[in-house]
Amino acid sequence: MLRGWPYGETPIFVLTLRALPNEKDTVTFHSGDLKEFVQNSLRPFKNIWMVGGAHVTREFLQQGLADEIVITFVTIIVGDGIPFFDTIGKEITLHLKDVKAFTDRMVELTYQLKYLA
Repeated sequence: MLRGWPYGETPIFVLTLRALPNEKDTVTFHSGDLKEFVQNSLRPFKNIWMVGGAHVTREFLQQGLADEIVITFVTIIVGDGIPFFDTIGKEITLHLKDVKAFTDRMVELTYQLKYLA
């Protein structure tokens, strides 16, 4: 079993509305304007991997801050929860780039995003 911090020295940015204790020099917490944060703090990075739930994903999509989205489906239908694409407020065309099927019943779809006016 692997233990410890899996990200090494990779900079990690956590979007949160709460004051959280920081135990790692490589972790930065942010709350506030998302577009400003992406343009100012994340601009130096070539690739940004955003992991989040419905709220964070919706914010990135609404503001046109993502150029690709990877959706992993676990082949179980749950009866309730938070809708993943709940009211984005704009139309976004998805171009399928890649599909991966895993032996543990998961399917990963990678899409290129094209924002429509």
